[in-house]
Amino acid sequence: MKTREGRPIKLEGNPEHPLNQGALCARGQASIGRSYHPDRYRSPMKRVDGKLVPTTWDDALAILSGVSVDGVRRRI
Repeated sequence: MKTREGRPIKLEGNPEHPLNQGALCARGQASIGRSYHPDRYRSPMKRVDGKLVPTTWDDALAILSGVSVDGVRRRI
């Protein structure tokens, strides 16, 4: 990763990696731009009445853990 003024400006892969020889996909390269976009989500969001609203990390993790447990129960 290359930085300027403490912020990442370029990502680079590991050239010694046996599969991709350090190449990154377009999504991986573009991820830096999304990190500092002014409209990015800065907290977990949940859908309430069809709209996304901010929620706490504890609430988000509780929702996700409930979804994971429900998914496992359906498969058994």
